Amino acid sequence: MIDLLSMLTTTLYEGVVLMNLTIENYKSGDEIKILELFVKSFNRELPLEFWKWRYEKDKEKYINLMWDEEILSGHYAVLPMCLVYNKNIMKTGFSMTTMTSPEYKKLGVFKTLAKEL
Repeated sequence: MIDLLSMLTTTLYEGVVLMNLTIENYKSGDEIKILELFVKSFNRELPLEFWKWRYEKDKEKYINLMWDEEILSGHYAVLPMCLVYNKNIMKTGFSMTTMTSPEYKKLGVFKTLAKEL
């Protein structure tokens, strides 16, 4: 298994560029690529209206995206929430729509995105 943490820049294999991976925070407009990745990952569509309802209503959200140039290779999102445990309020997170493009599986995309979040 390739350690993605060590290859977030251009990687060469026998003189051929394999990928140029970067991690970026979500920005407005990324939804189209996110929905395309959803179809590739789960073989079904996620309506834009649902995505907006789920993510835009929360001001505090954490969404990391992994890009290979213009290709969205991975997505990891966490929405903060409060949990009551033994009468104590704890801030925790709810992981949402974690996805990796099939072409980038087994490269540690999820592990890297989660660690960087």
